[in-house]
Amino acid sequence: KNKDYDGNIIERIPILFEYKKSKKVLFNYRIFLAKIIEFSPDVIHFHQEQNLNLLYLKKISSKLNCKIIVDCHSDYQNSKIYNYNLFLVKYFLLLYSKYLDKYVDSFLPINEASYNHLLKVFSIPKNKIIMNRLGTPYLENINKSKLVLEKYGIKNDFVIIVSGKFSKPNRSDLLFNSLKEIQKINKLIKIIIIGVIAPELSNLLVDSFILIPFQKHKNLLEYYSAADLAIFSTATSTILDSMSCSTPTLIYKEKNTNYLLKAYQHDFSFVNKKELVSKVQYLSENIDLCNNEGRNAKKFIDKELTWNKIAKQSIEI
Repeated sequence: KNKDYDGNIIERIPILFEYKKSKKVLFNYRIFLAKIIEFSPDVIHFHQEQNLNLLYLKKISSKLNCKIIVDCHSDYQNSKIYNYNLFLVKYFLLLYSKYLDKYVDSFLPINEASYNHLLKVFSIPKNKIIMNRLGTPYLENINKSKLVLEKYGIKNDFVIIVSGKFSKPNRSDLLFNSLKEIQKINKLIKIIIIGVIAPELSNLLVDSFILIPFQKHKNLLEYYSAADLAIFSTATSTILDSMSCSTPTLIYKEKNTNYLLKAYQHDFSFVNKKELVSKVQYLSENIDLCNNEGRNAKKFIDKELTWNKIAKQSIEI
């Protein structure tokens, strides 16, 4: 059924095919095309360069004179397409990239890895690629209370939070081994782990870790706000949520996170266990500095990466 969401019309289109494993759908061609022609838009924004409905671009272009943009989240590391025979993948990408280049006006990568993926793997011309990063909601009146943690016996302790999908590809083994070492050094530090943990990492957990199931976004923000420090071992959009809650956030240093590290006056990056343990120890002993850097993080997010800011950039494109 059609819905009106905040003044925007949502059209529900029947699907012909759904690939549940990667959450990809192909719309009913006739209905999809008819609706687009009925709307007669100035711009069509497709989500993801691997969107199956991009197969309809040729027909859309023959019926409408509008700008077509595609946001891009994939890169060589996270795209499942590379699980298949590499020769076939390269041949497919050669044909597909030429097809996309012909009909798409602008590609909007969300980070450096997806930018390079478009440039080097899809061979998209540089003048068609415009960086358009992920954003996060603007948060006012952040409540830094630890009330949400009292049921775990936490009141005035120094609290570290880690959250997400924990697996070896996400360097969670580095993270958990570091957290174990941190608690050996300082037993007063409380460590909260929120999310889904891959079975092969269960042997790295210790009884002192507080394990919390995956949380809805609103609840997760409460936990971030209550924490004294957050740590991320991989690039993920929830880093923005943590920083927007004025929570100082240590981030694994890689191409996709370098721009976030500009928020801080001190170095909040790490690449190994020794570096992470050392920085946590220093920050837990220098609370004022830690809190000040948390405020710097929020200022940076509010200025550069709120949904409002990203929306304005999208409109300008």
